[in-house]
Amino acid sequence: MPDVPADRNERVMVFVDFWNLALTQNEEIRKRRDRPWRIDWTRFPNWLVARAGELASVSEPRYAGTKFYSSVSASSRMTMRHKTWVEKILRPLPGFEIVMKEQKPRSPKRCRNCNRPINRCPHCSTPITRMVEKGVDTALGISMIRHAYRDDFDIAVLVTSDTDLVPAVEAANDTGRKVVQAGFGFGSADLTQACWASIDVYEGRGEIEFRRG
Repeated sequence: MPDVPADRNERVMVFVDFWNLALTQNEEIRKRRDRPWRIDWTRFPNWLVARAGELASVSEPRYAGTKFYSSVSASSRMTMRHKTWVEKILRPLPGFEIVMKEQKPRSPKRCRNCNRPINRCPHCSTPITRMVEKGVDTALGISMIRHAYRDDFDIAVLVTSDTDLVPAVEAANDTGRKVVQAGFGFGSADLTQACWASIDVYEGRGEIEFRRG
């Protein structure tokens, strides 16, 4: 990580791939054999901004907003509850911009012998529906590049471990911006190498864990 002059006041914008973050958090909890815990989103963005400021030796980093990307499926009660939570809790938060994409059915698995699709459970005949996100990483990447070229931030905190975002990181780098990857662990080598620095979210658990009351 290059040396950076201290005592600068720079703008930090946060870009979140929610389901990637949630998946990697659950994986990390299982790996550590830890109890389940949730992120307090009223504190999380400002915590990320502060950590990015420390990495860049910025004395007073300025929060430039959070771009929150997620997806839902009308056929999934779990994702529809997620959508309700996003609309009620996150959308009113200062600086939050919400982008929700519709999940699409994924092609069914096929039998390795006859190549026919497996649409139902062979034991109970329950229909098997697999959903997949469409366009979240693309939309997030385009947004980060657009804001970089508009000079809307000096440092981007990219909250994901998705290697599909590497080209967007490289494009933002070309504008002279710094991209800091944040997640549980440091994600893939390709993504962390493309980014200027990384933040391990698990290390901040004591400061960002949601607690009732």
